[in-house]
Amino acid sequence: MESYYSDKPDLSRDINYLLLGLEEEYLKQKFTIAMVNLQKAEQSKNNEDISKYLKECQEISQQINTIKNTYEK
Repeated sequence: MESYYSDKPDLSRDINYLLLGLEEEYLKQKFTIAMVNLQKAEQSKNNEDISKYLKECQEISQQINTIKNTYEK
């Protein structure tokens, strides 16, 4: 593996790209959990939890979009 990267000038860029991908996958899983919790809160008509999980979903979605925008640069 070291020999593969020995002539790569952008090793740190590649590592950052991989870390961003890992973070995006983590956030997607976190988003899925928040969505399930939001659906449960909606079914039980718990307005406090609805607001909490809706906000969490929005924040996670923004984080995912920030990561995707970083990929495009």
